[in-house]
Amino acid sequence: MDFIEAASHRMWSYELKAVPPEMVKLAEVILSSAKEVNHAVRDLRNFKKKNEILKHCIEINRLENLGDDITHVAVASLFKKHDAVDIIKLKEVYEHLEMATDKCEDAADVIKDVFIKNS
Repeated sequence: MDFIEAASHRMWSYELKAVPPEMVKLAEVILSSAKEVNHAVRDLRNFKKKNEILKHCIEINRLENLGDDITHVAVASLFKKHDAVDIIKLKEVYEHLEMATDKCEDAADVIKDVFIKNS
C-alpha cells in the first residue's frame, strides 16, 4: 500500500496530465496480485486448501514477473518519446508501482513459509 500511495502522490505532485497505457496495465497487475494475496491469506485458515494456497502464490509470482516485464518495456519506451523531465517523473512512478508488485511477491513467500512450517 505504501508504494501505491507513493506512486499516486507523485502522479499528483508531478501534475501528470495523462496516464500511459502501460501504467494502467501495471496497476491492473497490482490489483490482481493484491486479490491473490487476499485469497491466499484467507485460505491459510483452512489447511485442507493447500493446493489453492500454492496456486495463489504461483499466480502472485507470475504476476510479479509480468509487472517486471511491463515496467522494463514502459521505461525503455520513455526514452523514445519523452523529454528528460517527463522521463524522470514517469520512471519514478513506474518504479514505485513495480515495487508494489515486489511486495506482493514477498507476501506470497511469507505465506508459503507459514504454510510449509504448519503443514
